Amino acid sequence: MKRELERILGSREFASAERLGRFLRYVVERTLAGDRDSLKESVIGIEVFDRSPDYDPKSEPIVRTEARRLRARLDEYYQDSSRSPQVRILIPKGSYVGIFEPVLDGPQVPDMPTADLPADTRVPGGIRKGRLAVWIACGFAAVAATAFLSSRPHPPVLDHAAPFTTEHGVQTNARLSPEGDLLAFSWKAPQDVHAGIYVQRLDATTPVRVTQGALLERCPAWSHDGSHIAFLRDVDPDHFAIFTRPLVGARERKWAEFARGATPWLDWSPDDKWFAIAEPAVTGRHSSIVLISLSTGEKRILTIPPEGWRGDSLPVFSPDSSKVVFRRTQPPSGEEDLYEVPVAGGTPKRLTFDNRGISGEAFTPDGGLVVSSRRAGSIRSLWWLPPGGGPLHRLSSAVIDAGDPTVSRDGKHFAFSRLTYDINIWRVNADGSTPPTPFIASELADTSPEFSRDGRIVFQSDRSGVSEIWVCASDGSNAIRVTDGGGAELGNPHWSPDGKQILFEWHRSGRASVYLASIEGGPVRAVVEDQYQNQLPSWSRDGRFIYFASNRSGEMRIWRIALAGGAPVPVTASPGFASAESPDGKYLFWTDPLNADIWRQRIENGVLTGKASKVVGGQNRGDWGNWALGRNGIYYIRRRPETDDAAIMYLDLAHDASRTVYVLAKPPMYGGGGLALSPDEKVLLFAQVDRDEEHIFVQ
Repeated sequence: MKRELERILGSREFASAERLGRFLRYVVERTLAGDRDSLKESVIGIEVFDRSPDYDPKSEPIVRTEARRLRARLDEYYQDSSRSPQVRILIPKGSYVGIFEPVLDGPQVPDMPTADLPADTRVPGGIRKGRLAVWIACGFAAVAATAFLSSRPHPPVLDHAAPFTTEHGVQTNARLSPEGDLLAFSWKAPQDVHAGIYVQRLDATTPVRVTQGALLERCPAWSHDGSHIAFLRDVDPDHFAIFTRPLVGARERKWAEFARGATPWLDWSPDDKWFAIAEPAVTGRHSSIVLISLSTGEKRILTIPPEGWRGDSLPVFSPDSSKVVFRRTQPPSGEEDLYEVPVAGGTPKRLTFDNRGISGEAFTPDGGLVVSSRRAGSIRSLWWLPPGGGPLHRLSSAVIDAGDPTVSRDGKHFAFSRLTYDINIWRVNADGSTPPTPFIASELADTSPEFSRDGRIVFQSDRSGVSEIWVCASDGSNAIRVTDGGGAELGNPHWSPDGKQILFEWHRSGRASVYLASIEGGPVRAVVEDQYQNQLPSWSRDGRFIYFASNRSGEMRIWRIALAGGAPVPVTASPGFASAESPDGKYLFWTDPLNADIWRQRIENGVLTGKASKVVGGQNRGDWGNWALGRNGIYYIRRRPETDDAAIMYLDLAHDASRTVYVLAKPPMYGGGGLALSPDEKVLLFAQVDRDEEHIFVQ
């Protein structure tokens, strides 16, 4: 069957029909594997045609349409009598399950004496003996094909995961012990100042804290025999250290300190020879993967990210300890893919090519990877990457935000963290005279608000299951979705000065591009779409030009393009990311992509003149979107490093004087557009994290 499938896919009818070929391969392999649940219209739409998790087959019948084309193409293929197939692949109408039908008029073989066959297997009179041989051959072929496919690695089935930790707070960094009977995790209860490390048996109901540190502890990792746990503990605001402790006993050992870099993460090699973490390899550079020898204490840099990239993080050892898989993050866009590198060193090999966010990965016993990723929308799901690479297969439900996967050594148990992350948009008077009130809210993230000149509001929301652009009235009512991104990352909207169009950023093809949508509806239009990252568009005050951030010069800087068309032209000589013209059009403000400081420079005839000056400094790295311009000053959010404490501030630019507008009761949104000022400058909108909890599920 495998050979027949490959013959069909290599034929002239299918050679140039990549999508139909992908559809046919999926149907054949899922049918032979006996996986009928994957041969449903809604599943095929997601797995084969890359539709978003909220895809509705009734409103978009792409699977039915392509199935008709596939049946017609198969009929065309079988009309060529010179091919003489021994079996036909059929997809009957009304079903997507394949049927493998022997060809009764195929090549004949010499007749076999019926006397040599047992009586109950003699050929019925209506069927020629040669045809029986073909049936037998086809039967053996089908069995052989099934055996071949069953011997190949298959995606693990994640169909009965149940809540394991349900206490309030954040339980994360789940790690199953090598034997799969214990789960270690980090837990910060509501009454705790810092998270600690806990261990719980899978058949128990109560966790036990195994560390007693007074500082933040996270990222547990097991020794090969399950007798010890390693973890990270903060030692000061800029450094953390690796500690180990036995599961039984209280003696800790400190191994090494590291500068804080990318997402804190720790792994312990299965052969007990190495720790792996992420740390800035050189002062001023973003994080590299670093190995620490348990025998000598040697600290060895394993990877160096490309110049200007955000860095490498989330290292995980392969089951045989020979390789490390890690996440590599592009500059400000935040797009990510997985790479692998030998522990002995060498050039990293890219494993995924989706340019989508990744928040965790774990090896399965066969060498595959369970990956937490936002491949099909704004909510993370668990996916499986086959050994050696290939298409990713969804494992978890599209409505569960799943991260931190972990797999037991025998593959019988899985665990992951389910995130509940609710960001809502609040309203407060710009002078801080009244308490804030909820304004735009849903059960998922609502962010990036902006007022039009007539008071309407555009914002970005995950409420449909994927990130889309929405518009509502000035009082927050009558929210209407204005985009359909097909599950690709999309956001950062900005009104045109006349309130008729909306600019936004869309990662439609895996790279960020600038698009334009009409508020009246109709197809969207690409403004800047090429091989570069083009992000965070904004308008000139006269509506004739569009500013955007791009890496086309080798690093992220601000560029400009005329709405009427033409080539992009550089604007800033130094790095830049989010940008906006002042209300009077005399200045351009922008953020530094590295540390989010806000700068400004005078504009004359569309060109920046004079010297750029820093307006707001000391911002948190990556927090580029929490500011809004007024006629005489700038509103921005100041947050204390490594805490949730934050306040809305106002800087009077003429007098260089700052004042506090409002101290936030909960954390503001981080790493996105989170602050908007009304046209009359009387109202501020801000995005606030109202709920942030994680609980662990186990199967």
